[in-house]
Amino acid sequence: MSRSHQQKTAIILAAGMGQRLGTLTEKTPKALLNVAGKPLLDYMIAFVEAVGFDRILVVGGYQFSMMDAHIKNLRKPYITLIENREYKQQRLVSFRAALPHVKTSFLQCDVDYIFTKRVAAIVKNNLKGFSIFCVRREEVTDPDVMKVKIDGQGKVTEISKQLVDYEYVYTGMFFCDKQFLPLMHQAVA
Repeated sequence: MSRSHQQKTAIILAAGMGQRLGTLTEKTPKALLNVAGKPLLDYMIAFVEAVGFDRILVVGGYQFSMMDAHIKNLRKPYITLIENREYKQQRLVSFRAALPHVKTSFLQCDVDYIFTKRVAAIVKNNLKGFSIFCVRREEVTDPDVMKVKIDGQGKVTEISKQLVDYEYVYTGMFFCDKQFLPLMHQAVA
């Protein structure tokens, strides 16, 4: 890992039960489900490493002992696993579990996305201020997504799963510069 990115932390939310996946997650956390021979979590770790983060916080919950064993087996001392015992609650609870461990700028990612190296380069070049990362609505076919409406200057005006008029879909990833950290603490308190 490059020393130039030491002042940034990645938070990977991986606590959920993955109930919509039915029997696949009865005994295995969604984050450890294999896709093309590799757990979802490993894809996300590789992604945030490619973006340049050398401090990674993973928030686990469901089947925590399995997550703990997997993280230990990776032997990457810059990854810290945080337990969210209230993992059945909304994802904000997982984010709240990680936030006290963050003192720098950070990138928050949901574990259940697989991004390409091209996306990593785009994200790496756009880590500024407070940014949410989206894709055009035409690129997504799942109706159960967080929809995003923006104004003429590219600023978010609305985010909701119920939006009918929208341009983008939220990717489960946002960046918060250190200067906005006090506001973030206030917002999720």
